[in-house]
Amino acid sequence: MKWDTTDLRVGLLVFGGLLLGIASFLWIGRLWGRDVAPLYTDVAAVQGIGAESPIFLNGFNVGRVRNVQPRVDSTGQLLFRVQMDVVWRLQDGSAMPLKEGLQAKIVPPALDIGRGSIELVAGPSEAKALTPGAVIPSVQQGGTTNRMQLVVDSVGSDMRVAIAQIDKLVASLQVTVAAATAAMKTTSNMMATVNQDVPLIMSSVKSNLASADSLMKSLHTVTPATVATLDSVRALLGDSRIAIARATSFLDENEPQLSSTIANLDQASAVLNNLLKEVSRRPIKALTGVKPPELPAITATGANGQAAATKTGRPK
Repeated sequence: MKWDTTDLRVGLLVFGGLLLGIASFLWIGRLWGRDVAPLYTDVAAVQGIGAESPIFLNGFNVGRVRNVQPRVDSTGQLLFRVQMDVVWRLQDGSAMPLKEGLQAKIVPPALDIGRGSIELVAGPSEAKALTPGAVIPSVQQGGTTNRMQLVVDSVGSDMRVAIAQIDKLVASLQVTVAAATAAMKTTSNMMATVNQDVPLIMSSVKSNLASADSLMKSLHTVTPATVATLDSVRALLGDSRIAIARATSFLDENEPQLSSTIANLDQASAVLNNLLKEVSRRPIKALTGVKPPELPAITATGANGQAAATKTGRPK
């Protein structure tokens, strides 16, 4: 019996369909066994995300992208709703940490070639658990080409800034060189002037030094006489202090006798004063003890030619 080529092809197709059905059944059964449920997120740019793009949580594959549907939001902007089939329970029955605050980070393919992926970034551990069908926020990440373009643009801008700064530095250096040249010229002129004035200044300094030398010699000659005079003054002051001390001690020792002598002198002075008063009043009586006789009246011619009688009194 001969085999027809058509029958062989049909048989192979049927066998392939059976294998595909068995594989699909096993894959679907495996997903059902792992408790798969959808999550959604909206992105502004697809960046290589499509059906069957892998989804990772902490580097572990937790699902696949089912489909990407474009839509227009309330502001009129084009967005893409990404449906993600994510495993909610592990094989041991423990729940995945899918809680509020979870974010979908869109990771574009390397060099913008191939298929991108989605990385789930976990939120706070104490947050409330998400429910299947929840919409989580997305985080866009630029592609490798875009990042390289940004790096090139940044480096180019930095280079332009550096070149502008170098130009400013060169201009500043030119100004500095010009200022240094002017300063050197001024210094040369000043040195020439100094070379002319230095001999005159040195001769003046020499004459001043000679005058100072003669003055010092004069001071050396005057110094011994001055020292001797100061010594004499010091000795005189010492003698004066000694004399004052002796006079003070003499007065302290003879103070009672001097006081009595002064008192006697005061009494004698009073007696002599009284005696002088008596003698001046009655000099003859005081000397002889005899009462003096009365004197006759003496006539005298006045200024008008008349005689006037005067009586000479006697001392009583």
